[in-house]
Amino acid sequence: MTALKLRKQLLVAESELQRAQLTAQLNQCGTLVHGLISRTQTYGSMLSSGATLLTGLASLRGSPTPGSAPRLSWLPGFLKVA
Repeated sequence: MTALKLRKQLLVAESELQRAQLTAQLNQCGTLVHGLISRTQTYGSMLSSGATLLTGLASLRGSPTPGSAPRLSWLPGFLKVA
């Protein structure tokens, strides 16, 4: 076998190894992106539920009557305790 043929075989083998490593790295990136998307959807769902809860609580407060003394909002006190 000539030196050129041997060199060609080594280059082809190295190329195949690099292709396999790249495929493995792309699979890892895909798994990472899938996990990030899943977490983002979970956090979005939690934020949506929280916003719905706060909207419901705000609607239960009702509007003040014109002659009554102004009431302080309960939200800043709640957030301070939390």
